[in-house]
Amino acid sequence: MPNSSRQKEASDGAILPRTGFRACSPMTHEWRLLRSGPCSPVWNMAVDEAMYRLMKLGAIPPTLRLFRWNPSAVSFGHFQDVASPELQDYLAQGYPLVRRPTGGLAVLHDGDLSYSMAGMPGESGFARDARGLYRQAHESLQEALTSLGLRPALYAGGEHRSVSGLCNAVPMRSDLILDGGKKIGGSAQVRGGGAVLQHGVIHVPAGVSIDQFEEAVPLAFERSMGVRFAEATLSPSEIELAAHLAERKYGCDEWNLHGRDLSDSEGGCG
Repeated sequence: MPNSSRQKEASDGAILPRTGFRACSPMTHEWRLLRSGPCSPVWNMAVDEAMYRLMKLGAIPPTLRLFRWNPSAVSFGHFQDVASPELQDYLAQGYPLVRRPTGGLAVLHDGDLSYSMAGMPGESGFARDARGLYRQAHESLQEALTSLGLRPALYAGGEHRSVSGLCNAVPMRSDLILDGGKKIGGSAQVRGGGAVLQHGVIHVPAGVSIDQFEEAVPLAFERSMGVRFAEATLSPSEIELAAHLAERKYGCDEWNLHGRDLSDSEGGCG
């Protein structure tokens, strides 16, 4: 795991505290920063997949995207069954559901901050392995929360992998925890074609300004990962592809209810 010399690995059930900010890496990598603001569940997932697909083609630079959800919604893992009790309960409460392109478990997005990052493993500051990238991002998010006076840690206990349940009830190694073990942040990945998409959510604790946290996140990534951001907007190619995916995949029952991706088929789902 990266940065193992800075923190002693703890035994199962322990947490890994942080002791301060690190100096920047000698090499600075150029990344794009997108601030999407509140977007619909369908659009959020369509944009993330568009970034991932275009990263495979080398058509976009390494990117960090910060976004929120409007309306509040539930995203759930690629391999989760929508018939599971927890997802049926959210449906009964009236929350829209959207299936993610990544794995993991169900997350209620209600007043939180989400992020996504697209890049090529082992390049431009991205860790080569899945665990390494997961920890990299969570260390940066941890630093952002620490800068606002909180004392988050990275979970270092045992793991119980599942394709059912709620994300905040199942901590994984390097998840963000607070108050002795309460999970407040987690992420999921998809990899292929020489690219990786990782996205996740941080449930900002009460009393902390989500706007201030959003401002702190890019600064923490710059300090932690040795990157420099250029703020930008989605490219025309990303907008076009995201609109296609929103219409043909993430806005469709075939994908959200049954996990069947017809976005590249002639008829699509509509």
